[in-house]
Amino acid sequence: MIHMAFMQPDLSPVLVQIGPVAVRYYGLAYVVGIVAGIWLIRAVLPRSPLVIDAPAIDDVAVFAIVGVGGRLGQVLVYEPAYDLAHPAEIVQTWTGGMSFHGGLVPVVLAGLVFCRIRRLDPLAFGDLLVLVAPVGIGLGRLANVINGELWGRVTAVPWAVIVQRAGPEPRHPSQLYDALGEGALLFGLPWLLAVRAGSLRRPQRTCVGRPHGTRH
Repeated sequence: MIHMAFMQPDLSPVLVQIGPVAVRYYGLAYVVGIVAGIWLIRAVLPRSPLVIDAPAIDDVAVFAIVGVGGRLGQVLVYEPAYDLAHPAEIVQTWTGGMSFHGGLVPVVLAGLVFCRIRRLDPLAFGDLLVLVAPVGIGLGRLANVINGELWGRVTAVPWAVIVQRAGPEPRHPSQLYDALGEGALLFGLPWLLAVRAGSLRRPQRTCVGRPHGTRH
């Protein structure tokens, strides 16, 4: 029933605009997720078998990798024809257009290269990334709410929302489902497994190392 649904505010995706440069909520979710991730890795690192110096964790190149990768994901997945016809706009991340898909692949590749250079166990390092990644993912889903995108199917559940850009029909708040599932749930469960249960010191038994452990 439409009268029982919540009206989702039609908010601007831009937090701050200074001339042609705009700070968008989705981009801010990337930055806050990375900063929080670095802080969390530092906090949990003593429980890990890895030996990594603090300056290495703060490598600013990660910010560039995620930013460029997220933009490339937008270009390749959503608007390839337009962006290839306007190549100068591909690097203009301040105009919007960031994709989680594009940010994920470069981070995984950079992590493997990092482990190769520093001779680290990629499974143990991957467990650290798994612990902190849901923070950025959850924030990104909340940014989807602000952007008024990725809405759910039409429904009659009491907690349905009306997304103005999607029409008058009440819909599932799928962005909030994802924020809870991909953010809060995927953050809490690995932390209970790896930190509270002490399995972070045994990468063959933790999140990334599980397939490895089945072979032994």
